[in-house]
Amino acid sequence: MQAVIDFFAQVFDNPYLSTFLISAVPVVELRGAIPFGMYHYGLPFYQALLLSVAGGAAVTLLLLLFLTPTFSALKRTRLFRRMVCFFEEKFAKKSDEIERKATESERSRFVKWISVFVLVAVPLPGTGVWTGSAVAAFLSMKKREAFFAVTLGNIVAGLLVSLISLLLAL
Repeated sequence: MQAVIDFFAQVFDNPYLSTFLISAVPVVELRGAIPFGMYHYGLPFYQALLLSVAGGAAVTLLLLLFLTPTFSALKRTRLFRRMVCFFEEKFAKKSDEIERKATESERSRFVKWISVFVLVAVPLPGTGVWTGSAVAAFLSMKKREAFFAVTLGNIVAGLLVSLISLLLAL
């Protein structure tokens, strides 16, 4: 994670662009972008938060629009088939758990929405806009509903990361 942050700090010597782009990188996302913006560049927490949420929203939109067709195309290639199948299996497992809960409920759309929201809102490894968007795509959620679930979850995660970053600075 530190290597990614160092790369962006050296290549893009712009605090706003660097923070935005770091939040779009898988695994790092806003968990790394907010503290980076705050402590490397001295941005106020609200600027780092807004830039990070915007970067996550941009990634969410791209993933919801292009993930499924891209996976389908890559599965047909010999070079990427194994990697795509690995990720599909990972996302399918998470979406199957949510699907099970949703079919038991009469309000399945709401259960899917809240499940994706919570998945993204908890700022732990393996959760975030990349995973949330992929799970939403595998759940065949409407793109608008999925976008709002992922983005609102990302805002909550960003607020938590900002709070933790501010508390650690004391």
